[in-house]
Amino acid sequence: MLAKRDFNEIIDKTSIKLLNIIPYWYILITEPFVWAGDKMLDEERPLYTIGTVADLLGEHPETLRVWERNGLISPQREGNRRKYSNLDLKRLKFIKFMIDEQGLNIAGVRQVTRMYSCWFRRTCRGGARKNSNVPVNESKPCWKEEGTFCLQAKDKAEFCHSCERWKRCRDCADCN
Repeated sequence: MLAKRDFNEIIDKTSIKLLNIIPYWYILITEPFVWAGDKMLDEERPLYTIGTVADLLGEHPETLRVWERNGLISPQREGNRRKYSNLDLKRLKFIKFMIDEQGLNIAGVRQVTRMYSCWFRRTCRGGARKNSNVPVNESKPCWKEEGTFCLQAKDKAEFCHSCERWKRCRDCADCN
């Protein structure tokens, strides 16, 4: 298996034709944006219809609509059709895990996902493994990368400055 660094070096040094020998799924899990020559593969690009996603997850399409109505997922729309991205698939997989494996109901899943400040944001860096040299919050599994945990904020500035609530509430005494 190619390391991420090796993959990026290959892409930088050669033509787009090399993509034929590199597994497509590897490209999708490395970064939100992967540059391949002049083309960019974006994890937030809407690619899949609701039927395709339902088949991939083993759920009924109406279940996905219920999850959307309850604010757990927000697929993009092309006209009247829902289109799901690769990050949407990761979110849905995490939702399914919490419902099927952890026994949560929709309200419980909604509460859990609200604790993830990056749930609907493109800037989520993903997580790290428990034994890595990066400090992780072992009580908070990363939704984006299976088998990893969310990174710990090193200080208040790192955590709060990226928070939308903090941006709106800079001057209030409770936030400073």
